Amino acid sequence: MIKINYENIEDMKKEYVNLIFKEDKLKKKVEIENINYTYKEILTFDFKELVKIYIDFKVIRESYSMSRKYNEFYNILQDNTFNIEKLSSESEKIYKSLFTVVQHVIIKHKLDDKIKNLEDQFKENKSKIDKLKKIKNKLNNLFSNEEKSKFIQIFNYKAKREKISNFFMKYSKSLNIKTCFYCNIDYVYIFKDINVDEDDVGEKNLFTLDHVIDKAFFPIFALSLFNFVPSCYACNSKFKRDNKLITNEISSRLSPSSKDFDVNEKIKFKIRQNGEKQEFYMDIEDRENEIYEKYIETFKLNGRYNYFEDEVNDIKNKFKTYSDSVIEQLVQDNKNIRGNIISKNLLKNDIFGENVLSNDIYKVPLTKLKRDIYKWLEGEKEL
Repeated sequence: MIKINYENIEDMKKEYVNLIFKEDKLKKKVEIENINYTYKEILTFDFKELVKIYIDFKVIRESYSMSRKYNEFYNILQDNTFNIEKLSSESEKIYKSLFTVVQHVIIKHKLDDKIKNLEDQFKENKSKIDKLKKIKNKLNNLFSNEEKSKFIQIFNYKAKREKISNFFMKYSKSLNIKTCFYCNIDYVYIFKDINVDEDDVGEKNLFTLDHVIDKAFFPIFALSLFNFVPSCYACNSKFKRDNKLITNEISSRLSPSSKDFDVNEKIKFKIRQNGEKQEFYMDIEDRENEIYEKYIETFKLNGRYNYFEDEVNDIKNKFKTYSDSVIEQLVQDNKNIRGNIISKNLLKNDIFGENVLSNDIYKVPLTKLKRDIYKWLEGEKEL
């Protein structure tokens, strides 16, 4: 619900690239189909560009559905007029252009299935089966074990996780890492760990780094700077996990790391009458676009926020108690007693909380909820 604030982003990108390069000592190119992206570019593409690549090449999406080219490849495999020569000429180009470790396994299994079907259906046609087995071996041999290991090494997040985490800790102030960017329910922050025995002070973090585009499905973005979102454990590990939050270009708006992130503007907390009782709910201002429903569902925000009904009631009661006329009177009383003037806004900050009346929803958990409810009450007062 909070957009990540990237101050001095160019300096950040340079330092991040140097960090990864120093670790890997690699400056090789990663080839995707007919376009070459340097390793540096993949590390620092903004999120919208990452999504374009992800969608354009349609690499392993929901339920392991394949790209258009993979469907073409599978159509060849499924074709009743199965043409060995056609498979032989097309398979290497398609296979190599969209290669990932996961895809390699899927292709191999698909070929295994086809071989088994051919063995069942055409036992008399040994030559066709032998040709297909040769193609399978050719595909397997396109990438040596050393090349596969290098591929895994290049984009191995696990090996670099601590360094990347330390990088985000270093920039925690400029990035405004205080509450979860996805939910604004829990704190995510940096703290000093004091080891009494060694009189040592070290910084620790209370956040996880989520890969918005899942690294298991698209490994080449496993280290991309703008694919990371500092988040709470619940959002990352319990709810989002490997759910596909990004399914098309417009859904890039759902990542707090995106320049187009607009969840805070599109989802508002409001109050409605339910029989004799008032209840608060999450209203989506762009109902025609289903991506915001997906955001709410992915992070279970309706259920999680319902727990904080007391916080909403507190805002409602304060709003009712401290009407404009009461606040005016308090301002006047303070002037008469102390001889100085306290502003209405300062008094409201003391009553409702400073963050509720500002745009800094990132500082304290539940600030978006409280601010939205306060603004809704203000709007109803004017009707």
